[in-house]
Amino acid sequence: MGGTVRLGTLAPLVLIVAMGGAVYAGCSSTSDETPTDGGTKSDAPAPVVDSGADVVVDAAPADAHNDAFDCAASLTAGGGVFPMDLRCAGLYSDWATKTVDAKAVAFTPGYTLWSDGALKQRWISIPAGTKIDTSDMDEWVFPVGTRIWKEFALGGKRIETRIFTKLAATAGQGIKNWDYTVYRWSDDETSATKMEGGEQEVNGTKYQIPPKAQCSSCHNGRLDVVLGFDAISLSGANAAGLTLAGLMAADLLSAPPVTAPLIPEDTTGSAREAFGWLHSNCGTSCHNANPTALATGSTLPKFRVSAKDILAATAAGAPLKVTHLDGYTTTVNKASQYTEYAAYVRIKPNDPTNSLVSKLAGSRKDPVFRQMPPILSNIADQNGVNKVNVWIANMPPIVDGG
Repeated sequence: MGGTVRLGTLAPLVLIVAMGGAVYAGCSSTSDETPTDGGTKSDAPAPVVDSGADVVVDAAPADAHNDAFDCAASLTAGGGVFPMDLRCAGLYSDWATKTVDAKAVAFTPGYTLWSDGALKQRWISIPAGTKIDTSDMDEWVFPVGTRIWKEFALGGKRIETRIFTKLAATAGQGIKNWDYTVYRWSDDETSATKMEGGEQEVNGTKYQIPPKAQCSSCHNGRLDVVLGFDAISLSGANAAGLTLAGLMAADLLSAPPVTAPLIPEDTTGSAREAFGWLHSNCGTSCHNANPTALATGSTLPKFRVSAKDILAATAAGAPLKVTHLDGYTTTVNKASQYTEYAAYVRIKPNDPTNSLVSKLAGSRKDPVFRQMPPILSNIADQNGVNKVNVWIANMPPIVDGG
């Protein structure tokens, strides 16, 4: 895949996607989040993503403009893998203009995680000559040196950047194989400083930045930590930038699927969006069967959509139905395990008002209905909850148990 590249002080090898002869490091989204651009210009047009077969490695060093800034001292001050100053982390080719380095690949999941109204942009770097281990299509394992990061903005201003980098590949270690941190942007966006203690009510809003110690609460929901970069999320209709198709064309998956694992649809025309929202906001981080996931209890709902199940059913010539999804079988007409919600079922067909899933997802600081997710959200995603409610209200009749 070409030469090597040294990214600031962290020095991973990264790939870029060449689109129509030009390099584009950003992406636009038609998802729930307002479209933004992570490339060289905020008003750049959305690219037509090609096959990804021309992924190459650029040998130009990132952050060359930072020569006058003492990044060695910043790394020492950081006390570990990450420097104290984000400008030294190798994510930008020009710090003054906040131009993301062209060697970083932007992506937008087809189903996005709600973050209390923050707009997000995402990038990933994968070491040259390696592949993501996709032998388990529901639990991708990333090569050592992978970095993935996300920038959050409120009111048109950058607020924080969260970054993960994989340091080891010891089996069964999960988040212990990674290091991660959070950078807090200054009000004038001229600097971003490592901040691992978290912050409440950012800039007088309900938005909060998580402390580093809380990151594992969600990221332990995946066996190899990464959220939002999976077969289901990268196959959604609104996925942009580096998608599943691009990864396959670039030969970056060890066991590529024969076809995209699309969430099934039913006669309502609204099931796919409902279960996509549940997958990204409830399933991948918490409500799944992984032993380290917070909601792994055997009787709890399982909202992660299984790419393996979809692909196996397709290969067998019997495409998976909505009624076969774990998120359906563990919720529809299923009683809550909590006595305080005995009057509700998890999903009551054609009745979102009395469906506990909708009540909890739409709750924040309610004395009766505990909110879901239980942490890092003080504003409910009403648009996302409405997707679930629309599907519930129009559910087709249950025949012979579905």
